[in-house]
Amino acid sequence: MPSTTAAGRVWLRLAHGACDRVAYRALRDSLGGRCRTVIVGGAPMDERLSHFFRGADVRVLEGYGLTETSPALTVNRPDRQRIGTVGPPLPDARIRVAADGEIQAHGPMVFGGYWNNPDATRNAFTDDGWLRTGDLGHSTPTGSCTSAAARRISS
Repeated sequence: MPSTTAAGRVWLRLAHGACDRVAYRALRDSLGGRCRTVIVGGAPMDERLSHFFRGADVRVLEGYGLTETSPALTVNRPDRQRIGTVGPPLPDARIRVAADGEIQAHGPMVFGGYWNNPDATRNAFTDDGWLRTGDLGHSTPTGSCTSAAARRISS
């Protein structure tokens, strides 16, 4: 039933109320009862799961980073959340996407190199000093970033 009709809106409110009694309330209770926002990182979260949590009144803010970036580069903000993205760069973090789709990072949170491994360090950075993350992604028109789950194979 379309949610744009009056009957559809009533049906959605009833369905949401039933879901709250059956599942959403138990989920919130398992998070301590007061948790309304969580920040997550790692592999991209399935958009359907993000919408499920939003339906349960638990905001999930995705972020992106690496061990080499101490660790966060981007995160969605409560007032600018875009499901399906990992948000805009944090202050002082700069993100760009190379022609091959690789996410590259620059800023004070990026590590200086691998301990006693100059070859690995040299390979980790572009000629102009940006960290090659090895992850694929793209920038959205609003300045948010998306990232792929898997690191690509380096040659």
